Amino acid sequence: MARFVNALGYWLAVGFGSGLLKPAPGTWGSLAGALVFWGLLSLSQGITWALLFVGTVLGAWVCRMGGERLGEVDHGSIVWDEIIAMGWLLAVITQWYELTLVNVAIALVLFRVFDILKPFPINRVDAWHTPWGVMLDDLLAFAYAVICFFSLMYLIS
Repeated sequence: MARFVNALGYWLAVGFGSGLLKPAPGTWGSLAGALVFWGLLSLSQGITWALLFVGTVLGAWVCRMGGERLGEVDHGSIVWDEIIAMGWLLAVITQWYELTLVNVAIALVLFRVFDILKPFPINRVDAWHTPWGVMLDDLLAFAYAVICFFSLMYLIS
């Protein structure tokens, strides 16, 4: 049973393989998260919010499992954090805007910009090199992306 749980944690951590794609595994993981949660949100917002909550709470464990298997706490192939952060981003956006292809693409680009550039305090959290640091830096990138998305929508409307 322990072997199954560890394997499940690893496969969640690498986004069922999306984090193993090269180049830019974080972008592949973010794209996977956008597609999964775009689909889930069209089916049920309640289930989506519940999965996001559980996925966030379990996120440090998932990232730890991936890190143990890959030999590095914040290995580039660990994309569970990107998947969950993209889910939160799309879930928040749907409260005010329709998830069109353009809106999802804008959200994805904004998230990736902040996840890659890591402005303060994302860079500080990223430097923790802990499973919670792995999760929290992407949740902060999600927060920056939400602010920019809504600011951009305000400016163009």
